[in-house]
Amino acid sequence: TESVKIDDKRVKISPLTGMIMETDGTSVSDSKLGFLSTNKIAFAFKDPDEYLKAPDDPEEGVTSAKLSAIKARTNAFEAKLYSSSATTRNDPATGYPSFIDVNSAVDFYLVKEFTKDNDGDFYRSNYFYWDRPGDPAYPTADDKFHFGPVWDFDRSAGNVSDTDSGHKYVASPEGWYVRGTGTPSGRKNYKTHWFVQMLKDPAFDAALKARWLVIRDKFASVSTTDTAADAAAIGVGADNDRARWASTEKRYKARGSDYAGEISYVTKWYRDRYNWMDQQLASGNTAQLP
Repeated sequence: TESVKIDDKRVKISPLTGMIMETDGTSVSDSKLGFLSTNKIAFAFKDPDEYLKAPDDPEEGVTSAKLSAIKARTNAFEAKLYSSSATTRNDPATGYPSFIDVNSAVDFYLVKEFTKDNDGDFYRSNYFYWDRPGDPAYPTADDKFHFGPVWDFDRSAGNVSDTDSGHKYVASPEGWYVRGTGTPSGRKNYKTHWFVQMLKDPAFDAALKARWLVIRDKFASVSTTDTAADAAAIGVGADNDRARWASTEKRYKARGSDYAGEISYVTKWYRDRYNWMDQQLASGNTAQLP
């Protein structure tokens, strides 16, 4: 629940040269703080998030120079990522991989896919940060896009209003979501966003499968131990919350008749999600949960 921001104990990049960006729906709400990429994806500054008129202002903030720099870098990345030539697109030294930290992209994808985050189709709150060189205090800056932190999971694990075919697809623990399939209506770019393009690269797909085998126990533990542990940690606070807001209209329909039923629902959803993804990614080396 901590906010995403530049800080040595959160996103450790330079507050002067670094920046955290996020996908921001279908249009630019403030042209001083965001832009449309070549592929018409709306991006906005997450941190810094205030515009500074004076480019030499010593405060940390968004300047026209920073906006121009991130827009140019993003468009250069997309020029490779959306190339019609697989060789141009996928070349590790000069293609899209040369612009990003591939390991963070793999982990980001797996979390977004596993949770079936409703916004994971590059709609909103998908973060990446640019670790841009130039600040002597941060000599390890690598000039790459790093994906994450992952964020905004209020509509995940099936917690959506399944009133149309798109939402029903998101609610199911089966099926790919961040691969350009099954999205709520009214979304742009869900079939063409960055991860759809990256998954055209056999090397990226292989990296996903290899990483899954290394860390799949972490995903399995969500249903086997984590949901119960989290419910215990919340304790009486959950009952108090439900009692306090009992008469308030709920945004989403109940998934159980009581709190225990809600916990049972989300535990089963993550168990079924793990089993489905493990079948897809483990290549015969599956470890299904009962």
